[in-house]
Amino acid sequence: MGKPNPRKEPLTNFTEIDPDNILIEEEVPLASLLPKTGDARHLAALMLVFGGAGIGMLAAAFGLKKREEN
Repeated sequence: MGKPNPRKEPLTNFTEIDPDNILIEEEVPLASLLPKTGDARHLAALMLVFGGAGIGMLAAAFGLKKREEN
């Protein structure tokens, strides 16, 4: 059994179709730029960004280590 309705709103089944509330499917602008499910075309860009960040962190760590030695 479902959960009780705490706000006591009326629950109805909408069986009648109201022509004013019908959504028409249209083409989405720029939809071709969005990745599809399982699409890996941006994988190279992500690897480049994360790789650059990793190299930057290593360079900063070695710079701090060198500074502490002097």
